Amino acid sequence: MKVIVSVQSKRGSSRGLVHYVAHSKIDQQKEGSTTRELFTGFADSIDVTHANKLLKSGVTNRRPSNDELHHLVLSLKPEDYEKLGVDEKDRIKSVKEIVRSAMTKFEQAVGAENLTWAASVHRNTNNPHVHIALQKEYFDNELNRKSLSKIPRDCLPHYELIRGEKTFVAGELIEAASQKLDEIVLEKAAEISRINRPVDRDGKERETDPDARDKKRLEIANKTDKNSYERGVLATAILTKFFMERSLGNLDSIVEAGHKRRYVIFDALTQQKRRMSLDDLERRAAEHASLALRKLKLKDAASIAEYRRSLIDAELEQNSNGIRRIRTILLKTASKEQRSHSHWESLHNLAGPEAKKIRDHFRKQNQKLPTPSLTKDELDVLQEKSISDRDVRAVNYFERIRKDLVARHDIPPRTADDIQILRAVQTVQDLQLQFRLSQLKTFAGRRQIMKFEISGEMWSLAKIDQAVRNDSKTSSGVISKIRKILGNKSDRGHDSLRVPYAEIHRDLIEKIEIDRHGLERELAKEKKSVKTIEEICKREPASGENTSAANYSAWQLAEIESLAFQLRVPEAYEQNWLDQKRFITQTAIPNGQHDKPDRSSVKEQPKTSTQENVIAGRAVAREVICQMEFKKMSENLLRFQKSKHLEKFVVLDEKTGESKLVSLRDAEFRRNGSIFDQAIEYITESSERRRTRNTLKTIVKEKESALKHEARLTKELLQIASEEAGDYKKSNLFGRTILTHSPIFTPKETAAVELRIKRTEDRSEAVRLNQMLQLTGDSVGASLAMILANFAPNKELGELRETEIIQRRFSGDPEPRQENQRSDKHDKANRSEVSHEMNTTLPERPVEIEHKSRDHIDHQRAGR
Repeated sequence: MKVIVSVQSKRGSSRGLVHYVAHSKIDQQKEGSTTRELFTGFADSIDVTHANKLLKSGVTNRRPSNDELHHLVLSLKPEDYEKLGVDEKDRIKSVKEIVRSAMTKFEQAVGAENLTWAASVHRNTNNPHVHIALQKEYFDNELNRKSLSKIPRDCLPHYELIRGEKTFVAGELIEAASQKLDEIVLEKAAEISRINRPVDRDGKERETDPDARDKKRLEIANKTDKNSYERGVLATAILTKFFMERSLGNLDSIVEAGHKRRYVIFDALTQQKRRMSLDDLERRAAEHASLALRKLKLKDAASIAEYRRSLIDAELEQNSNGIRRIRTILLKTASKEQRSHSHWESLHNLAGPEAKKIRDHFRKQNQKLPTPSLTKDELDVLQEKSISDRDVRAVNYFERIRKDLVARHDIPPRTADDIQILRAVQTVQDLQLQFRLSQLKTFAGRRQIMKFEISGEMWSLAKIDQAVRNDSKTSSGVISKIRKILGNKSDRGHDSLRVPYAEIHRDLIEKIEIDRHGLERELAKEKKSVKTIEEICKREPASGENTSAANYSAWQLAEIESLAFQLRVPEAYEQNWLDQKRFITQTAIPNGQHDKPDRSSVKEQPKTSTQENVIAGRAVAREVICQMEFKKMSENLLRFQKSKHLEKFVVLDEKTGESKLVSLRDAEFRRNGSIFDQAIEYITESSERRRTRNTLKTIVKEKESALKHEARLTKELLQIASEEAGDYKKSNLFGRTILTHSPIFTPKETAAVELRIKRTEDRSEAVRLNQMLQLTGDSVGASLAMILANFAPNKELGELRETEIIQRRFSGDPEPRQENQRSDKHDKANRSEVSHEMNTTLPERPVEIEHKSRDHIDHQRAGR
């Protein structure tokens, strides 16, 4: 057999099977690293944290236990492994293909819609092998939840009685892996033979089969215009790399934040169809569990944790169909992105090496590299992506390309609309920069309560401090001292099982520092990006049109509302609402009124019934959210004012250099003693304690002032929202306020309202919020960006524009689609056709495409 497959025992480190697969017995000489990269059916490189998230069953905060996973090992012979590539990187890639092929066959054998697994290639033995961690829980083809208690016999090596004789059967896993191995070996051998083809005296390859399709696909028979060929190859390499990296980024997003993506499910608790995420379901279940435990008033920590988990699991089980639907959509989305990534990777593998040769040639000749022949639309998409990624280097690179292309008259310069789009980006980035600054500013205050998963349990520094104090109280008790004197065996056993708080504390500090450094890096990137956009806007020549206004997309408007609300910026919140109304009604911005709110300039515009309903519904919803937030901020301020002497803060000990958690009451003088005792305490007080008390007083004063400031700003937001919502209210004969339109909540807002209903102690507020939710009816709900996108013109649909770019460059059709010539329905129908063409066509001669594009540009110039 060329491949051996075996099922291993549930071994692994204390941190789990995935950690064992990634870190156990690494041979740095062969493997060249201190950790191994993990791969899955759709991702080529993920770390242990992401793998554990992927392998979790259902919705939970802990990593999967070894009992929830199968441990498979796939081994190859050394001589077969060497045939899988020209170098180690190439061989590893081939092994990943073999494993994926075997697991796909395994899925078919067990009837699974998609199996969840993570694997890593091990080179620490003579036989290269792959360890696979496989989640037992899966969904079959009819989306029923099932458990793979054991690997089917037909999939593994076994003996069968065939015609009365005991015959060895390799099993489907080995057969699939061996078949894929043979295919790859043949492909690699064919590649080597092509490389070693005979050449003519001139050094050109002697073509043995003129009609073969595997000619160099980026070469062209007629290279009369060498410069056009080089520019076309460079442009193709840039675009294929862009789409390849974008699909890979989408994959990473699914792995890292897929649990926060919202999809339409039937919510068993509310008996409605809603957009919800796995995170929404988990948070709601945790909140309901906390409320139930609060009523029971349990004291034993172990009982509380066990009962809490049972309550959460019971509620999540009610929504098992919805969870199954979300996880299935995520898996299918990941598979789609993996196919897209593979497609663009194959195209880039054709264009990339040729582009590298061109760059190397010009570098050796010490000549300027030809300007890639990108179109204006292509440059816009590439630069928008670079700006969103905060990649300043790429932004400046594409800006230099734009400058060169404009100078060559290949593309037109930026118009007033283009500059307005840049102004919109600038506004969003300014708010994002403020948000990063506020995060870093409050980081120290959140440090003690930040939670991280360690050894399958969520820990924070505050929780560890409390656990250590509880242990010290227990160990200092009379019963504990008697047990120690008598040498009680059970007590010694208890000590041996005590939680290693020092190790957990060290891991927590490490994770907190990683987060802090991450915030600092993001802040630095944000500052550079803001500065770059400002410089680009300054360099653009001013025209007679209003270039200081901003032209927002639906996503930007939604982002600004969220940031303005979180940062409590009333001016931005009010201006954003006017911009949303203009966007919905597609009203032009009056000259000179782009930077100051003017409600009348928008209200007087005629609106359709749909536009009116959306504007009214969002106005009412914004008022409800602001009322809820103001109430919450007022309660926080009142709660702090009552308990500020008891609240603990982190204070640095100047003698030891260590941070300590103390409250103002701990550092103040005792108030229940006699005057003489207080005088003695005052005289004997240490300078360190006095310094601690003064520091705490300053911290408490600053926090109280900050809470008052936030409450005041939230009140301003409420006043703005109430003024807008007032147009959609009326009073009946009894003086009761009646809404003329139902509120339109986003899924995020709906989840926030439901949590507030559970947490608030104000019964009247809970009733009012419930009534607001009932007014929405059975509406599924969409994000604000999706709501606004329904009113966007075709030219602002980024996805459509990108598919058109793909179609024009990669199908050889240089003619841009004329706006307003197709209906919205026809445009949407064409997306699937464009997507299909994108996956089936490949430019065998990109230079010819470049010639066509140049002809088209010349034709346009002649027309002008």
